[in-house]
Amino acid sequence: MVRTKVEKMGFETLGRICSYASASGVHIGGHFPGTARPKFINRTGLDDVMTVQGCENFLLHLGVGEYLIQGAMGVISCIVVDIIYQKRWHEIWDTLETTTSEE
Repeated sequence: MVRTKVEKMGFETLGRICSYASASGVHIGGHFPGTARPKFINRTGLDDVMTVQGCENFLLHLGVGEYLIQGAMGVISCIVVDIIYQKRWHEIWDTLETTTSEE
């Protein structure tokens, strides 16, 4: 159902969705003590989606425009995972503080 809707989107909309892509999630690493916790923690990246068994050839043999569709599907998958795990991501936020030696 989601794929059908994504396939009907124009290039501009697909491009906007793809602009949110990251390889490993924006908030995957540590942060400095006192850094405000974002309302939505993005820890899932395209590497997480594309390295799942069976998805090794995620971007091979695609036609014109299909890269944007696949990219958008990957970004949507990342967001869904992050929505599911938001409570967990918020619980571990304070354990990821960057120390002076890690800087």
